[in-house]
Amino acid sequence: MSIKFKIEYMKDGKQVKGELVAANEDEARRKLTVLGYKIVSIAVVPDGKQQGGGFWAKIQDDYDKEIEKQKIKKEEQLAKDLLKYESNPQMKAFREKVNKIAVEYGDDMFFTRKEIDHLPEVLREGEEVLAFSSGIMNGNTWLVTLTNKRILFLDKGMLYGLKQIAIDLDKVNAVSCEEGLVLGKIVITDGAGDHRIENVLKRTVNKFTNKVQETIEARKTVQQGPPQASKGKQEDVYDKLEKLASLKEKKIVTEEEFEKEKKKLLQGGD
Repeated sequence: MSIKFKIEYMKDGKQVKGELVAANEDEARRKLTVLGYKIVSIAVVPDGKQQGGGFWAKIQDDYDKEIEKQKIKKEEQLAKDLLKYESNPQMKAFREKVNKIAVEYGDDMFFTRKEIDHLPEVLREGEEVLAFSSGIMNGNTWLVTLTNKRILFLDKGMLYGLKQIAIDLDKVNAVSCEEGLVLGKIVITDGAGDHRIENVLKRTVNKFTNKVQETIEARKTVQQGPPQASKGKQEDVYDKLEKLASLKEKKIVTEEEFEKEKKKLLQGGD
């Protein structure tokens, strides 16, 4: 079933009015966003007042052309990347890891390939990528990456270079999400306020949000350190060591953090 929407949007600095047909509002918003149109307002056209579909036909045609153009660019970039990564074992390993994460969390990397390729340049020593998603923030498409230390927001534009926001996991106050019929929203809150990522693919929303929450809780457990151990509590120390080893295996804590906390546990258990 299709629904007709009345919309107002910005195109080339001018406000334009029109109507378009889509299965739901999320689909309509996504198509306009892909074309680079900033939506001013959108509302369902009441029955009996629907007009012709010429505007939608043009939008659909523009959208199909844009998607085809993006696919060609993506294939060309993948071919270049393949040559580059084949000659660089570290980059090849990073790309393989990223591809596995994309499959696990459902992000197609369609509009964020250049940001993903830039990730190795902004990662700190011992920092590991755990998950990523993407969506619209402040009118632009951003890659949102969870590592074992931070949440990174990257937007590598053609005109204005790299925009980057980094939030240490210890400073994240809250993370939440909402799901629509097709798309969703992720909200990450720190001391500076809310960072709202909209038009996120629905299949990635809960998976990414849950991974952020899991990683934050795991870090809190590690940072709290062991309780004062006493005789008869060696089993508790060994349980904590086992959990700590599991966190290291999942890349939530680094080798250095693992050794530091292990030393604390063993000293406290004497």
